[in-house]
Parts: sequence; C-alpha cells; structure tokens
Amino acid sequence: MFSVRILSICIILGVLGCSRKPSMPSVEYPSQPSRPSPKKEKPPPKPKPSPSPSPSPVAAVVASNAFTDTRDGRNYKLVKIGTQVWMAENLNYAESGSVCYDKQESNCGKYGRLYKWATAKSVCPDGWHIPSDAEWVTLTDFAGGLSAVGIKLKATSGWDKGGNGTDDYGFAALPGGSGSSGGRFKNAGYYGYWWSASESSANYAYGRLITYSNESARWGYGNKPFLFSVRCLKN
Repeated sequence: MFSVRILSICIILGVLGCSRKPSMPSVEYPSQPSRPSPKKEKPPPKPKPSPSPSPSPVAAVVASNAFTDTRDGRNYKLVKIGTQVWMAENLNYAESGSVCYDKQESNCGKYGRLYKWATAKSVCPDGWHIPSDAEWVTLTDFAGGLSAVGIKLKATSGWDKGGNGTDDYGFAALPGGSGSSGGRFKNAGYYGYWWSASESSANYAYGRLITYSNESARWGYGNKPFLFSVRCLKN
C-alpha cells in the first residue's frame, strides 16, 4: 500500500575550497615632511572589555505545555526537537472523511485518526500544519538520519513483537496502521504511516514510514485516497 523507496545515503566528507580574489599589492608612498608638533601626553589606555561568555548550547529537546485544539477542546502534548515544535501525539480531530482504525473509537484514542491526503493538508489547527517532505528531513537529520531515526522516534511501548523504541526526543511515534478508501485496514501495532504536505505526482504524496522490525525510518509515497496518520508541526 505504501510504496517505499529506500534511499542509499551517501555521506560525502570534504572541504569546499573558496576561491579568493588576489589581494591588491601593497604600495609604499613617500612620507610628506611634517612640522614637529608639540608633545602630547598619551591618554591612559582604555581597559579591554572582558570577553562575553559563550552562549550555552541550546537544549536539543524541550518539552513544553500542552496545546488545546479549540475546535474540540482536545489537548495535545508538545515537544521541541531542534528548532521544530511538534505535537507529540497523532492528530485526533474528527474531520469529515477521517476514520478510526477498524472504525473502532478506542483506536482513535490510542493512535489518533486516519486521513486522506486531501483532508490531511488542511486538518491541523490554526498555527499548525502538516510537515513538508523537507521538514520531515529536518527532523530525521537532527535525530541522526534515516538509518537510526526509527528507534529514536518510536514510543517506548505500544509496538507489537518487541518493536518499541527508545523515544529519545519525546516524539512518541505509534503504529497507527493505514486504511484504504474501500474500508480495509492493516498493520496497526506494526507500522506507522504519516503524510507529508509534498506531492510526488498527481496521484501520490510523500510520507514517512516506521516499522516494528527496523531501527530505521523510510520515506516513500502513498496513493492520495489512502488513510494515514497526521502529525502537526508548529508554524
């Protein structure tokens, strides 16, 4: 259902040389004779300013207060990861066309709701949005890259077959599974799928996939009518 393209990640270490403009040759001009000037006492030297303390490193992860969605009064935990502020839970707003996994309300309470891409694009509350593909990359790069980010973003419980993660950043990713426009559901407990705002083509949009059996995360694309989870990112 979720077509995944695994990227081989090439890390290129090197130093980009910067071409410099040739400096102008120094020219010594003959000094002009000058009349002797009366001696002046030199003012006392100004005290050198003490160096300002270097700023302390910004905390990588800063938990903050919960956000209340005024549309339904639901509260969401928030987490700051690097420069980004994320909801630390999947969105659970009952927009028209969204569903609970297996159409069981209890699954909405656990995993949030599943959304078609057209709905997902605008379902986040005011001041929030679904991340673009580039914004997902910012998150995964901060957490160490696709090869290691899965286990770091997964919640410490809720994944089947021992697939729990370390949740290093408080993202608490859960395996909400997916659904089709025909009403079929699969992979809750094993796979988590999240939409991005970026289109792959007229019929597909990019997203992220985390599975119970891998420490990595994957990026790929899904058919726009499919039903995936949504994580909202602060504007």
